[in-house]
Amino acid sequence: MDLKSALEPLELRIDESIEIEFFGDKVTFPSKLEVGNSLPEAKGYCILKKKSGKMILMYNIKVSNRQIVRTERMEINGESFDAFVVSYDYLLEKNNPFDVMIQKSEHHVTDWIIPSLGIVKQDREGSSVSGMDSNSSGSIYQFSHKSNLNSIQKN
Repeated sequence: MDLKSALEPLELRIDESIEIEFFGDKVTFPSKLEVGNSLPEAKGYCILKKKSGKMILMYNIKVSNRQIVRTERMEINGESFDAFVVSYDYLLEKNNPFDVMIQKSEHHVTDWIIPSLGIVKQDREGSSVSGMDSNSSGSIYQFSHKSNLNSIQKN
């Protein structure tokens, strides 16, 4: 899994005139998941640019303090599954083409992962500072986001 999976779903809402390039670590999991295991951190960045090649934004991403905290029984499409609950800290710094930070987000994320299906539920809590420049501290907002996949279509 690459770091793109750690980005907020709405963070990359773009149109077909924009290209995205990712660089950095893969988000890895051991072949056998066990409660209490610490997981490796991942760092990287992505560049958004116009198809002409002009850079628009750069996102620096860091996923750290990854831990399998527990298992939970979940029901999806009438079937029961054991999900591993993984928590981690997520840092995103959004920079403009002049390498000036324009937004910084820090989240604590909890994912519910069913190995045969992937991430089926996610909770995010944290804060974001935007509008940062050398003359201001920016505006700060707190947020909490929860998503839950109640049904999965199988191919």
